[in-house]
Amino acid sequence: MTVVKQFGKTSTEFIEQVGEGIDKALALEIEVSDELSEKGISTGKYSIDASSPGVNNVFVLYLIFNKDFKQTIKLKAFDKNGLEIGRTSMEVTGNKDEAGYFDFVFDTRTKLDKRGKIIIE
Repeated sequence: MTVVKQFGKTSTEFIEQVGEGIDKALALEIEVSDELSEKGISTGKYSIDASSPGVNNVFVLYLIFNKDFKQTIKLKAFDKNGLEIGRTSMEVTGNKDEAGYFDFVFDTRTKLDKRGKIIIE
């Protein structure tokens, strides 16, 4: 009976580790410019949403304000091969110690991929 429990635990741990590895492999890389970091901007959770069925062009980003901030932020999107596939910008305002979700909408032809990269400037 102990062997079965150990096997079950080991199998579960293995499956969790494989799942974590897959999540990391499919994770979108997010890069915040040094300038924005110095101005007190950091990021939290993100997601890719659709502006209409089948169109994954909305990048929802949780921004954390470590300082008062008001500036236009530009996002550049890249595919898994490093090719630029889209740009968008938006005026962002936040007070120190606040945070919130912001929807950055790319052109409808921009297909955001979880294996790509987003640069925030």
